Amino acid sequence: METIEYKGYTIEVEQDMHPCDPIAEWDGNARYALSHGRFNLQNDTDLSTDDYGGWDEFEKALKKKYKALAILPVYMYNHSGITINTTGFSCRWDSGQIGFVFVNKECLNEWGYKSVRGYEKATGRTIQEDMISNVNLYDTYLRGDVYGYRVIDSDGDEIDSCWGYYGDSGIKEAIEQGKGIIDFEIKEKKDLVKSN
Repeated sequence: METIEYKGYTIEVEQDMHPCDPIAEWDGNARYALSHGRFNLQNDTDLSTDDYGGWDEFEKALKKKYKALAILPVYMYNHSGITINTTGFSCRWDSGQIGFVFVNKECLNEWGYKSVRGYEKATGRTIQEDMISNVNLYDTYLRGDVYGYRVIDSDGDEIDSCWGYYGDSGIKEAIEQGKGIIDFEIKEKKDLVKSN
C-alpha cells in the first residue's frame, strides 16, 4: 500500500489480512444484537430478530431482558463490501437496519462505573458518543481498514513487523511505529560500536 524510505531502511505498510475482531476479542466494548442472513455479525444476546414482529418489539425485548440503559440502531450498507453506522444510509436497496448496539449495567461494571451519569461525568463524553465510536471501530474492522508494517534493512532482511493498526489513523501510526523501530535499531548499532 505504502512504502517509505527512512534512514537507509524501508517501511512497508500493508493491509492487515488477518486482523483481530475488536468487538469479539477485546474488552471494554458495548453489546451488540446484530443479525444478517449472509454475514456472521456480533450478537451478544440469545435473542433472534426472527422471533419479533419488528425492530420496535426487538428493542423492547433487549431493554427488558438485558436491561439496556442506552441503545442505538445499527444499519448496514452492503454493496461491494459492507459498512455499518448508527444513522442509516440513503440507499434503500442495499441498506437497512441489522440490529442494535447497547450498554447495560454489566458494561458499566466492566468499565469501572456504577451509572451512566458517573461514566459521563468521569469521561466527559456521553454514553451515546462512545457507543457510536465503538460501532465505528467495528465498521473499520468489517471494511478491512486495518494495517500493519514491516521494517526492512538495506540487505533486504525484515527486522520488525507489527499488525493491527485500525482506521484512518492506522497508516500514520504504523509508519510512526516503524520509524521508532528504525531509530532504536540505529541507536543500538551506534552503542554497540562505541562499546567495542
